[in-house]
Amino acid sequence: MKKKVVALMLTFALAAAIAGCGGGSSASKEPAKGGEAAQEDETPGNTDQPSAENQDKSLGTGYNELAPLMTYGEFAAAQAGSPVTIESYVQVKNAFDEQKSAVTLYAQDEEGAYLICDLPITQEQYDTLEAGQKIRVSGDKNEEAGEVRIVNATGMIADGSYAPEVDDASDLLGKDDLAAYKNHIVSFKGLKAVDTEDAGGDLLRFFYGPDGNGDPGDDLYFSAEKDGTVYLFKVESDLCGEGTDIYDKVTYVEEDAVIDLEGVIYDTEEGLPLITDMAILE
Repeated sequence: MKKKVVALMLTFALAAAIAGCGGGSSASKEPAKGGEAAQEDETPGNTDQPSAENQDKSLGTGYNELAPLMTYGEFAAAQAGSPVTIESYVQVKNAFDEQKSAVTLYAQDEEGAYLICDLPITQEQYDTLEAGQKIRVSGDKNEEAGEVRIVNATGMIADGSYAPEVDDASDLLGKDDLAAYKNHIVSFKGLKAVDTEDAGGDLLRFFYGPDGNGDPGDDLYFSAEKDGTVYLFKVESDLCGEGTDIYDKVTYVEEDAVIDLEGVIYDTEEGLPLITDMAILE
């Protein structure tokens, strides 16, 4: 039976918006997920500017603080284009961008979540950057296509770690309320894997690229059903590339299998979930 995807429609514009945050290399990288490796620490608050002694913890070419340290509420209230400084905890990292020597990170704490684009970092620092690690980041607040992010950033390692509780957003699929979880890690439980009908009427278990004309290693799209409605999900190649566990599972999960999904909410005027993990239950 043919099924129509009725929510979370994806377009070339969405793909371009994601690329605009600074995609990584095509190298396969497992996402760093906060639930796997961190213990809860204190929620970050206002502290003094880091001392010269701590500058050796800077990432990339060095740390440059542009504004006093902010709470999440102060960050949210700041105007786009203004300098911001935050402390939070890395939860998911994109693949290392060799050309820019940078990484895009999703960070989260008890107050909120952040998308940090093209943060300068060395390969060695990238390899040792663990899920849950506390970081201090200073840059410019940017808003584009419904996404709030930090750009032109520099960062440094801070002391502490934190693993957020993953919120179950299953009942929010297809609803505007899902956008309240932008940049947060969320889960979708009890879904059923189904085929997607392409423009030609063929049923596909998954497809590469937003138009279905991509190649293995490109962004991967698939559908799942919840309470009779079919939703489209994405595995971003810069986040979980070919060879990662989730990328492989999408290519072999059987139709009608019951699955749980986990990922981060990006962009989202549509509330687009970028899936980082799948559990095949039956």
